[in-house]
Formats: sequence, C-alpha cells, structure tokens
Amino acid sequence: MLCESNAGKKEDYFTVLWRSWVFHVVRADLQVAREMASRLFQIATDLDDPVMVAGAHFARGCTIFHLGELVQSREHFQEALARNNSPDLTVFGPELGVFCLSYMGQLSWLIAESDQSVEYSRLAIARAEQLGHPFSVALALDYASMLHQFRGEPSAAAERAAECATLCRQYGFSYYLAWTSIIRGWSLAETGTRRPRANPARNGEGGRR
Repeated sequence: MLCESNAGKKEDYFTVLWRSWVFHVVRADLQVAREMASRLFQIATDLDDPVMVAGAHFARGCTIFHLGELVQSREHFQEALARNNSPDLTVFGPELGVFCLSYMGQLSWLIAESDQSVEYSRLAIARAEQLGHPFSVALALDYASMLHQFRGEPSAAAERAAECATLCRQYGFSYYLAWTSIIRGWSLAETGTRRPRANPARNGEGGRR
C-alpha cells in the first residue's frame, strides 16, 4: 500500500487499513482480515493511541469471532471495551462500545450464556440511544434482532427488526435495512403469519371454476 511507506503518517495508514479490514471481513475474506487486524494492532501500539488500540482489539475480536475462536474473541472485545473510555463517533462508523456489546451478545449465546446474551444486547441498545447516534442505534437493533432469531424468539426478533427498519429508512442506512427484511421474513415463516387471502365470493367470483 502506498501509505504504508510513509512512516510519518501512521494515523492515516490506520484509517485506510481499517476501512480495508472492514471490506474484507464483510466479504468473509477472514484470513486476509486477520492479517490486517494484526497490522492495525501494531500501528495502534506503536502510536500508543488508546482509541486506535481499542479499535484494533475490536478488529481482532471480530475477525476471530467469525473464525470460531470464541474464547480469544471475547478477550479482545473485553479489552476494547475497557480501553474505550471516551466514545468517538467519527473513527469507526458505529460507536465502538456499542459494536463490542452487540457482538458480545451473540458470542454469549454461542457459548451457552443465554441470560448474559440478552443483557449485553440490552446494554448495546441503551448505550446507543444514550449517545443519540442513529447509526449505532441501527446496528444495535439489527444485532438484537439476529440474537432473538438465534434464540428462537420470532416475535421479539420481528419487533426489533421493525424498529431498525424505521430508523434505517429515515436515515438511509441501506446496509442494515437489508438485514431487517431477512429477519422479518424468518419471523413470518416461524409464526405461520400470512396476509389474509381475498375471498372470491366477495369479488363476484363465487361458483367460478
């Protein structure tokens, strides 16, 4: 990368590398994302920047979460939360603490800590709402809806997805809006809810074959 050769601009390199990491982790290029997360951590450590170190811990935790390394992933999320003392709403997109808590909710469910999973999800939503940051609220609601899906709770999943969809339409968050249709579709399938079918007799079609 061009910015990698400019030793005096490691802050810029961190930002560029972070965005590249996001691209690869969303594409599930997880080995590439893992390497990028390690490089993020090295830069953050070299700069001794607490916000960047927290972000790098999150990047590591997120990547290995998707690789199934759940115990190590939790350690990185906990480190990110501990170091994220002053919320920064400009560096990472969603507020980092909200992101960590949302992931911790799903992680807790996967390691059979069911009650704790719901509490982490609740804390994520509460934190986002307290910050008044719509994008963070949308993320927390979407992850909460997925958690309820994992837990086999279609009504709660649909409720959170509907809240998120309203917010996403208001602010144009198309990425998270797309998730809500999937969750709501699953909820309809699970509950057997269907739209009422038209009565042919009311349309003057009674007796027709």
